[in-house]
Amino acid sequence: MATAEMLESDLQEAIAEIERLKLQRDGAYRERDLCVVLIAKLARAKGYRVGIGKHSDYTDSEPHDKEWSNVLYIDLPCGQVSWHFRDDELVLFEGFPRYEGTYDGHSTEEKYHRVLNPFPGKVVQFSLPFVHHEYTIHQNT
Repeated sequence: MATAEMLESDLQEAIAEIERLKLQRDGAYRERDLCVVLIAKLARAKGYRVGIGKHSDYTDSEPHDKEWSNVLYIDLPCGQVSWHFRDDELVLFEGFPRYEGTYDGHSTEEKYHRVLNPFPGKVVQFSLPFVHHEYTIHQNT
């Protein structure tokens, strides 16, 4: 049977692993956001509407974190694309104006379809297996 010390040690290891994974996740989001800033700067230089808005109309049934309510919008020729980003990364998006449009309701899959097909003409077909994940937690009883 596990002793209190062993349980405490396991708990501390689990907490350390959670912190390591959070840092890894945050680093991946930082890299993504740097790429999004580049896309937005290029789009703005080409004359497309780009701006920052706030996602403030979450429903009670939607999981949300107010820290992620900032949204960068880009209106491409094929339609709108957008990305949420955290408050602590707002500095990366300095210089972009307030977005004057409204969210068009696009899904994540539709957004990336538009990213891959921003102009009329050849259409790139793809699937996004990472769009919707369902996780099942199995508990030992």
